[in-house]
Amino acid sequence: MADSLRASEQGLKIVDEARRKRGWNKTAASWCNAAATAEATLKRFWRGLPILRDTFIEICAAVGVTDWEAIAASELDLTMEHWWAGRRALLRDLTAVLQGDCRLLVITGITGLGKTALGNRLAVDFGDPWQKDGVNFDAYEQPPTFVTVATQWLQSWHEAPTTEEQQNPEMLRHRLIQKLKQEPYWLQIDPLKIHAYTRTLARQVQARVEKAFERLRRDAFDAYVLLCQVAIYREPVSETFWLSHLQDYPWYFEPARQEAALDALRDRYLVEEQLIEDEVRLRLHTLIRSVALEHLKKLEMPQPPS
Repeated sequence: MADSLRASEQGLKIVDEARRKRGWNKTAASWCNAAATAEATLKRFWRGLPILRDTFIEICAAVGVTDWEAIAASELDLTMEHWWAGRRALLRDLTAVLQGDCRLLVITGITGLGKTALGNRLAVDFGDPWQKDGVNFDAYEQPPTFVTVATQWLQSWHEAPTTEEQQNPEMLRHRLIQKLKQEPYWLQIDPLKIHAYTRTLARQVQARVEKAFERLRRDAFDAYVLLCQVAIYREPVSETFWLSHLQDYPWYFEPARQEAALDALRDRYLVEEQLIEDEVRLRLHTLIRSVALEHLKKLEMPQPPS
């Protein structure tokens, strides 16, 4: 049984009708009190994002909806849609760019940020009926040569190169370019690693992560504490494991503050979520986790009242 639930589009309509009958707005304080939750969690509910199972049920019950299963999205919906919450705008923007005069799109970032998934989703969502092809360098024991990849592409387009062209990379390049000029193709190359550039990028990203931690400590201290505490986990774990670190301080972190802290991390895209055995599990990116572990060493937890 999953620890998290999210509302389906139809479910949100049912809840919306129920809350209108009570005269509540979508983030009413009365609703938060009745469901013992935070406004940030209600906002996540309305955005169709996963929240704790018990909280989901209480939100429904607070407006008189007892059949919460009719409100929750199916596991299949969760698998397909949950991952793209927060990236819809980015997908729209990139699709618009590609539908313009852009002919080369480079998606950069450190390992684990979802570049491959983003590229694959763009290919699915892109409207034009271009023939799509690509190369996954990770699928080769040895990095393939230009001749290997170009020959595979041309053969898949029923334009098999001659033996002479395969022996002459310049001729093969000319043949490939001419083909691409004649017909629109979507070519996806993944991953394209330039090591010197990757090292520079990693340093730049780490500096930005440090600044993000400082802002988090200043603007959302509860979330900062949670982020540091959960850095001890190498593998994805359930939300309950994460929140248990705040439950050790009940005089400071009441349930609503615990959920709000987790929501603050999600809203800042500092949490990665994976669906494993019908359960949403949380993890930190390797770089974020390494920075969090350093901050954990200096973290001062709130003390109980005397």
